[in-house]
Amino acid sequence: MKNVIKGAFSLSLALGLVATSAHAVYDLKPYTVLEAGASNLTNTVFVVVKEDVSHSGCSESNFIRLPLSNQLSDTFLETAKEAITSGKKIGVSFSGSCTNGAATPKNFSLRAQ
Repeated sequence: MKNVIKGAFSLSLALGLVATSAHAVYDLKPYTVLEAGASNLTNTVFVVVKEDVSHSGCSESNFIRLPLSNQLSDTFLETAKEAITSGKKIGVSFSGSCTNGAATPKNFSLRAQ
């Protein structure tokens, strides 16, 4: 029984460290989604956020864009739409590059609040 308890404690400790390190690695900041859609003009999925993302160095201070050719573009759009309907925020970290003048996401998630 001691080994089972010891093993469970080790597992919970390991899972806690993984969750903590994942948050630190991805550094997801919360953003309020105002609008989400896709553009044939720019061939991107876009999300307009309330918060300023000008720290990214891109010219569009409230836009986040992902090229339609990116395999996660549909998921990014669906995550943003879910944030709008649920009233939750999205968590985003950025790649350091710009797509059509807007910050390009590296990682994103739907936040619990």
